[in-house]
Amino acid sequence: MDKIDLKNIERRKKNRYSFYLTDEDKEIFLKKLEKENTSIQKYIYKKVFADEIEQNRDYLELSYQLRKLGVTLNQYLKLIYMGQSVQDNQILTALVEVQELIKGFKKGDKE
Repeated sequence: MDKIDLKNIERRKKNRYSFYLTDEDKEIFLKKLEKENTSIQKYIYKKVFADEIEQNRDYLELSYQLRKLGVTLNQYLKLIYMGQSVQDNQILTALVEVQELIKGFKKGDKE
């Protein structure tokens, strides 16, 4: 084996985690997995990263709503450039919605 291979093995050993369960705990854990109809990896991943997954969904929802409002604002700008009139209250309404979305999201982050 090369020296590089040995380094990789040592690195893998450092980053590997294992846990041991008693027979009782194993039974309980396996029943829980069977009840939820999921794999061990998926179950542990959900338990460890559930908050991060939820946050990502919130960010995706916010970005989708902002993009949708951005498209609306761009359409208003195109109409203005083409010489057509757009009521100011339509533009202001869209801008207020953007502001409210961002404020609401920031309040949700602080909680």
